[in-house]
Amino acid sequence: MGDTDYAPAGADRNLRRVSAQVAIDRINRDLANYWAKQMNDAAENNPKNLIFIIADMARSNPPIERAFVAEFIRQLRGKGPTLAQPLNWLEERLTENGQTSNELIQIENQEQAASQVSVSNSIGSLRLLGTIDWREFVEANSIIEQILREDKYYPLMDFPTRDSYRQSVERIAKNAEISEADVARIAIQLSQESAAKNDSTDRTAHVGYYLIGDGLLQTEKKANMRLSFVNTVRRAFGRYPLTAYIGSILLITFGITAALLSELYEDSPKVCQNLWLVLLVVLLSVICVSQLAVSLVNFLSTLMARPILLPRMGFSSGIPTEARTLVVIPSMLTNAEEVENLAEALEVRFLANKDEHLQLRLVN
Repeated sequence: MGDTDYAPAGADRNLRRVSAQVAIDRINRDLANYWAKQMNDAAENNPKNLIFIIADMARSNPPIERAFVAEFIRQLRGKGPTLAQPLNWLEERLTENGQTSNELIQIENQEQAASQVSVSNSIGSLRLLGTIDWREFVEANSIIEQILREDKYYPLMDFPTRDSYRQSVERIAKNAEISEADVARIAIQLSQESAAKNDSTDRTAHVGYYLIGDGLLQTEKKANMRLSFVNTVRRAFGRYPLTAYIGSILLITFGITAALLSELYEDSPKVCQNLWLVLLVVLLSVICVSQLAVSLVNFLSTLMARPILLPRMGFSSGIPTEARTLVVIPSMLTNAEEVENLAEALEVRFLANKDEHLQLRLVN
């Protein structure tokens, strides 16, 4: 594979490689330009100092690379016999390495041309990557997608919903000893059995019921999925959210309060003999610690609870006839001005949702 033959997946790496080389070449050209400028100035103003500048450059051990050589020669060649000395010194250095200035200049020109073509190809590849619909590409090559499409309504749903179904399949397979395709097949089988037993329009006949709905437990059980400790706790909290929330606050509050009372008893046992003083300490501790407990439980709740995506149908290309919808907007017609405002708002909603199978109505 040549320097300019890069697959789209390696376009970014190729750009980094070319950019790094361009930066190095720029440094070498700037260095060559620095020495060439000093020598040009010395040749014009004080030719006797030219030999010292050549000596300084030699002691600095400049990089005898193609970019440096090409720029240095371009700046000095044809500027008169005075500047022949630094060019002769450079040719001698190149001869020691078995090279010539003409060879390096030719290589430099070839490299610049190759870099231009390579960058052009890489940018074209990145543009191609930007125009590809990766959602369509992934779904077209996904085995899970092909299995789930056996469901009647699955192909009609929008991409985020379908993606949540596939992620559920991946999560179950990750904690089970079967493949993702087997998990998808289990969900399809459960939905087909429900459709045969009940009506095909029943929600239990949809594959999503067994992947993100109440039938998820059936799928996990049939797949022999092993729940982690965190997921087990999350499920337990999900079944009894209010009890878990209030119970956690009370547990933390009374636990810390009991620890404070124990510490108080160890440090001042005589103080604990005063019942009213103990009750006052308990009351103050409960009030203060409860605030800490509420903040802590609220923080942990954000970690334990996950947002639930509501499944949606994919009507981006229009609402089909069988899904025609009437949007009812309840309102109170109190005066003529209110009627005009409601009619204007209704028109705005209609213009924003134009579809022959979507109708909007005002209901008093």
